[in-house]
Amino acid sequence: MIDGTAYPVSDSYFNTLTLTDIPLPVKPKGVTVSGTVTSYGSDSDDVTVQLIEAGHTEPAYEAIVSGNSAAYSFDTVPAGTYTLKVMKKGHAPWTEEITVGDGNVTKDVTIYLWGDVDLSGSVDIMDALTLLWYIDPSTGTSLSDHALSVADVDGTPGIDIMDALNVLWYVDPSMGMSKFPTE
Repeated sequence: MIDGTAYPVSDSYFNTLTLTDIPLPVKPKGVTVSGTVTSYGSDSDDVTVQLIEAGHTEPAYEAIVSGNSAAYSFDTVPAGTYTLKVMKKGHAPWTEEITVGDGNVTKDVTIYLWGDVDLSGSVDIMDALTLLWYIDPSTGTSLSDHALSVADVDGTPGIDIMDALNVLWYVDPSMGMSKFPTE
């Protein structure tokens, strides 16, 4: 049977059928890796979701979706270890190592705007104050790893007074700062 059509074989001398250069469908192996990316800011900006195989630098899979609640899906992902990377303009990138086995993987991710230290979905004066409290050891203020990832807005190593000032300048429109140095 070829493409759903049966071809009878006669009892003649030539009872062998040889097929060459005919593509045969192959059922792909692997599972689905999917999820939803929640983000903030403009809902028309693209969100790039990449799946990078361990030991590689280029993505094995990539989806570009849009919206502040965007679904992504990669089919036929073979078992292995991957880095899931999510990026959107104005947001700190998210990376996480995931392991793909023999079952589908669902990974929902929330990415936050640069400077959104309190992870509220917007950058405001509370973010600048939270950074100032964090920098002053006498306050005992701590930040989650996720908050720290969006706090380093000046691109220099560590969280310091310049990060807090950059957030403050960003919040105050009279300062004329429309984006952070990390963007």
